[in-house]
Amino acid sequence: MELPAQNRVGFEKPRGVTAVTARGDYAYLVVHFRSSTPPSGEQVEVYRLLAEHSISINLVKLHQGSLSFVVALEELETSVELLQQAGFEVSSEPSVSIVTVQAGGMRGLWGVMAKISRALLNADVRMVQTGDGPDIVFCLVPSAQATIAVRALRAEFNVPEPQRPFLVQKFGGRSVGTAEARQLAAERVAEALAEGYCPVVVVSAIGRMGDPYATDTLLAQLAAVSPDTPASPRERDLLMACGEILSTAIMAQTLKTRGIRAVALTGGQAGILTDCNYGDAQILEINPAPIRKFFDREPGNGEQADVVVVAGFQGVEESGAITTLGRGGSDTTASALGAALGAERVEIYTHVDGVMTADPEVDPSARTLDVVTYEEVCNMAHQGAKVIHPRAVEIAMRYQIPLWVKTSFERKRGTRIAPLEAIKSPQTGVTGVATVSKLAYFTVTGLGGTNRLSIENEIYRTVGDAEINFYLNSLGPSTSSFLVEQGARARTAAILESLGLKFRVVEDCEMVSLVALNMWEAPGFLLKIAEALSSRDIPVMQMADSECSVSCLVSREDGPRAVRALHEEFRLGR
Repeated sequence: MELPAQNRVGFEKPRGVTAVTARGDYAYLVVHFRSSTPPSGEQVEVYRLLAEHSISINLVKLHQGSLSFVVALEELETSVELLQQAGFEVSSEPSVSIVTVQAGGMRGLWGVMAKISRALLNADVRMVQTGDGPDIVFCLVPSAQATIAVRALRAEFNVPEPQRPFLVQKFGGRSVGTAEARQLAAERVAEALAEGYCPVVVVSAIGRMGDPYATDTLLAQLAAVSPDTPASPRERDLLMACGEILSTAIMAQTLKTRGIRAVALTGGQAGILTDCNYGDAQILEINPAPIRKFFDREPGNGEQADVVVVAGFQGVEESGAITTLGRGGSDTTASALGAALGAERVEIYTHVDGVMTADPEVDPSARTLDVVTYEEVCNMAHQGAKVIHPRAVEIAMRYQIPLWVKTSFERKRGTRIAPLEAIKSPQTGVTGVATVSKLAYFTVTGLGGTNRLSIENEIYRTVGDAEINFYLNSLGPSTSSFLVEQGARARTAAILESLGLKFRVVEDCEMVSLVALNMWEAPGFLLKIAEALSSRDIPVMQMADSECSVSCLVSREDGPRAVRALHEEFRLGR
């Protein structure tokens, strides 16, 4: 009996190439055998040696007198060292991508490899290695040419571009501070393109104080015009935004030199609307349409681009005036754009390998964490770890956008920041040690009278009205103590003097904080901290704790020793 047409189900397998994609972060190794005898023993030796060190190899090819394969780029140095120590001669090519051509019944299709080879040859793309499976062909090409290879192969086989997910990549000042650094950043963007993403790149201002376009340098130039006539907050924001705008244009031009179509946008042009709090504006909303239109591949769209580069740290308020987002503003821009675009993830590129257990400049044994929770890294950021701004983490946590912290200078995995439930084996114990330096510790004395509450309230009000942040508050029987940044010491002292209060101040302090999950549920935790510091004769001026952190106030001279002591006590090193 014949089935009605609407009940028929087609099982015909589509023939021909259906997809062309790429992925990067590999190194290509060729291991030369030591003898001309049958190499099976040496081949197995190579496999065993790498397997014992948990190094995965792919695209394995056996040649006359040699063996080739790819490894993750971050494992290249270790692989070469292990093989050379075993007496093998090794040659390598870093930074290669695997381009995959997929089709149903690939091995039954004639001429596919010839078409692949011709397309890459015409595009001047060098094919380093190839491999195949029943439904796929692998082409190993230099990462810098992966985007060109994918385009050429899609054109050859008439494969439309897939709907690509968004990836937000933020590069800090050091990552765009020199031509060499920008080229490394451009490689990361090119790899994202090759992997099929729509990259949205957020950049900070170029360099640090003293560099021509650094934010602090621009502010110094403004102040030098008339030290007695301070600029308005609106004008300061207009000037401060220039550093990121310059960086955006330069980064876009850097990408263009690699054959990548890039367009530069200010924060306002990218659809970022803020409140009117100049210098520390909050993002109210983001309209993603201005960014999305550049990735629209519909015919007639004359504004197509491969990458959109957005100036970090800024937006516009309702009237159109430029605003800046305060410290860590570029991190906030990246995280907020990730939420608005529904990005697959946000990558924060910095000068360190990821979120570390301590500042590596203070404790060289600090190690990079593979994965941390939003809550942990947010606590570390609030406690002084400068790798990412807490506001950016809070946005990512609210919208459940995966965050990664990586270095743009080397190909390393970095740190994944995720919700606790997304981590299969939740971490327990201590996450790391963070520090905040250049602090002044005030202790107001003589507060034992009946008017104590009103005096304390007046302290908080007047210090707050002066826009001075203070924390680590502590109330003694007749004292009130707190921390301010060293730069606010003189203003704070003047306020207390104007109130007729007696006080003492310890300058140049450092707050060392230990971050851990469920700290309040760990008996003896504070005891271990105290014993670790006291056994090394490190005086603690003040302590404060929360569910996820314990902070210890020490002198600047004792700060590095305190970090190392806690790092050692809780076995956080490598």
